[in-house]
Amino acid sequence: MKENDRSLMAFGAVLAVVYTMFGAVEVLAGLGLSGSWLETLRVQGSIMDGFVLLVIGAVFVFGLKAEKGEGDGFVLMGITLGTLFLAIYLALLGANLLSLLIFGSEHVEGWTLIDGIRPGLYLGLVAVVGGLAWRSRLSLARLSRAGA
Repeated sequence: MKENDRSLMAFGAVLAVVYTMFGAVEVLAGLGLSGSWLETLRVQGSIMDGFVLLVIGAVFVFGLKAEKGEGDGFVLMGITLGTLFLAIYLALLGANLLSLLIFGSEHVEGWTLIDGIRPGLYLGLVAVVGGLAWRSRLSLARLSRAGA
């Protein structure tokens, strides 16, 4: 295995753990888990956000368990999904900001920009860094083998 492959798989292993952990915490927070540490991590308690993070984490996990030579495709697909959902979360954040600008604070009572930050945003930024690091390996043919 090349050094570049090892570093990609190590990156995938870290993101597998982190995405799965944050997904589980997000779902549990949606089911009633509470604590001040959840606010620090910007966990919003959205069960659907948690499932999205769990699915992305599962793609990374499949990359670690895949046959030799195929796992990197799953890791690259996980990076792509993380980046895609980063774009979706940024669009939601932009929509909330636009609503605040158009309708004022009476329609979005107490909402601030920091309230729009969620784990999918900062984990997506990490995925973007991975995408930039391995951009030469991101191709449609390679991603299609991982189920894209």
